Amino acid sequence: MYHKFSIQHLPCSKIIFLLLLACSDLFCHANTAQFNDRDNKLRLGKSLYILEDKTSAMSAKDALASKDFLKNESDVPNLGVSPSTFWIKFQVRNNTSMPALLLELAYPIIDEVELYDVTDSANISSKGLMGDSRNYSDRNFDHQNYIYEIEIPKNESRTYLMKVKAGEQILLPLSVGTYKAVFKSTVSLDIVWGIYFGIIFVMLFYNLFIYFSVKDKVYLLYVIYIVLVGLTQGSLSGYTFKYLWPDSPWLANQSAIFFPAIVGIVLAVFLTTFMNTKKYAPKLHKGFYVTNFLFVAAIFIGIAGQYNLGQTLIQPFAMLFSLYALFVAANISRKGYRPAKFFLLAWSIFLGGICLFVLKDFGILPYNNFTIYTMPLGSAIEVVMLSFALADRINTLEKEKKEAQKMELKERTEKQEILEKQTETLKIKVAEATHELQEKNIELEGAYKDLQEAQAELLQQEKMVSLGQMAAGVAHEINNPIHITNQAIDIIEASQDLYQEYIDKLEKTLSESAHIGKELKELQDFKKEMEFDEISLDIKNAIKRAKNGIERTATITKELKAFSKIDSEGLVKTNINNDLNAMLDMLQSQIGGINVKRSYENLPLVKCHSQKLNQLYQSIFANAIEAIRAKGVAESEGLIEIRTRLFEGHVVISFADNGIGMSEEIKQKAFNPFFTTKGAQRKGLGLANAYRAMNEHDGKIGINSEPGRGTTIELILPVGNTNETTV
Repeated sequence: MYHKFSIQHLPCSKIIFLLLLACSDLFCHANTAQFNDRDNKLRLGKSLYILEDKTSAMSAKDALASKDFLKNESDVPNLGVSPSTFWIKFQVRNNTSMPALLLELAYPIIDEVELYDVTDSANISSKGLMGDSRNYSDRNFDHQNYIYEIEIPKNESRTYLMKVKAGEQILLPLSVGTYKAVFKSTVSLDIVWGIYFGIIFVMLFYNLFIYFSVKDKVYLLYVIYIVLVGLTQGSLSGYTFKYLWPDSPWLANQSAIFFPAIVGIVLAVFLTTFMNTKKYAPKLHKGFYVTNFLFVAAIFIGIAGQYNLGQTLIQPFAMLFSLYALFVAANISRKGYRPAKFFLLAWSIFLGGICLFVLKDFGILPYNNFTIYTMPLGSAIEVVMLSFALADRINTLEKEKKEAQKMELKERTEKQEILEKQTETLKIKVAEATHELQEKNIELEGAYKDLQEAQAELLQQEKMVSLGQMAAGVAHEINNPIHITNQAIDIIEASQDLYQEYIDKLEKTLSESAHIGKELKELQDFKKEMEFDEISLDIKNAIKRAKNGIERTATITKELKAFSKIDSEGLVKTNINNDLNAMLDMLQSQIGGINVKRSYENLPLVKCHSQKLNQLYQSIFANAIEAIRAKGVAESEGLIEIRTRLFEGHVVISFADNGIGMSEEIKQKAFNPFFTTKGAQRKGLGLANAYRAMNEHDGKIGINSEPGRGTTIELILPVGNTNETTV
């Protein structure tokens, strides 16, 4: 309402201000926004005056007093990307009966927004500071747009100042309206965006379901792309700040750079896979590496604190990427690849929506509901069409797969025909070669027969050498008990003479019984003199030793008989541990001072050719003795360990020595017939025969040796069908 006042009661400064304000009203009356329709909002774009504060140091009073304000001529001012602070001055006249109005700035991503109510130059009051640089809870209304409550009585005007600052592009879609009109507009806005995000969620879960069904990574890339597109649109429309991170202004600011850049990177990866650019455009494929590098650079520039520079760069980078993706899709489409055609159509619609949206920002197109929503509409259509394109891609791949199978079948048929022709030719050549081979085979059979005879002769010689060594050992062992027996017999004979003399003396003494007392004493003295008791003990010991020697001779003979089993016995159940002990007993003379360690486990009886295995044990053990003596150390330092164990149904016998060892070259030749390191006196069939004997028993033989450290030979024999166990 109006108040009466007199100029004489006002201070000089106020009088001057009112005169200036009156003159301004008279001069700018046509630029005062006239609010007449209580049911609709009034756009203030062409009623705005804009001042750029490059120092960002001006106060509201300084701005109000400035004469550098410029008249805006567009419905929505576009201030671009700038580090400056901008002051917007405007005047609103309320021609309705609704004094309570709302002022709405429908651009959610401005960093700082502050509205000042100007009564006079000395009375400028702030109506609240809001923006992305402050927590979402600082806003006057729970909405992503910036809304201020203003009071303008009917038929009166109010002057306002608004300060804005942002690191991104600044648009000023300012409007004024009643509560009903503004809330109606915001509800419509939320419905439109709700439909958009609903489409995003449907496409997200639809493609995620298909990914889990077909396991095609291109679907996973597309799901990630959909999520990032939704977050990008949500950050530009202010919904992510409102619902996801209301207490993180930093994230709200950085999302304007981060999400568009990440969307570009993920989309590049998706496109290269979806359109198979490596195959259809290998040179153009490398261009996406450049665009990805530019997007990553923009992200790091923004995170490093150069937010305005990052925002300045992200827009041309995004434009460059969009045009390049369109060019690549068009290039591949000309080659007839269907997925590229789908993408070209979807991407063209999306870019068309962006172009309409940008033309609206620059005032070329009117600022209305259609141009406002062209970008989310184009994005939604693109997401849906690309989902259809992915489905078509599966059909295309299936078709290509069938074509490839058909081509493969055709190639196989052609190859089969070629092979049949080649087979006929080969049959003739094979017949000729067969005749030649038959002749060669006859020659080889003769040579092989000669070789077998030579090998049999050498094998017999090897056996004779082994038997000679065995006979020498047996002779040595039998000689000891014979010598003991001879000594015992000598003692018995000597003692027998003394006994005879004693008996004769006793008989004589007893015959002369008259002097028995004296003679008895002489007899007793003689008994002591001849050490009768010691002689009796010697006789007993000699007899005992003679018996032991005879028993030892019998044992050796028995072991020799057991060890020399003949092959005609066939497979017999054999006690491996007993055979090893018998071999060691017979080779005692060859062992000398070398230490022999036996480590036997309880073993079942093994079905085998015992005589062949015994010969094998003796050959390996003899090699171990020679290896230790060839090392040139004292025999007391030599060690041979014989170990038996049961492992997974097989008997494992190992002979380990600390002798001279073998080089890798010798190990590779050890099982070759006629190979030996022992000179011309040996024919080199020891380990070759061992290898053949193990094959006859379905067993295995292995060598582990290192020069200077010794050799371990391991024999592995299957147990066979027996349940008897030995110790």
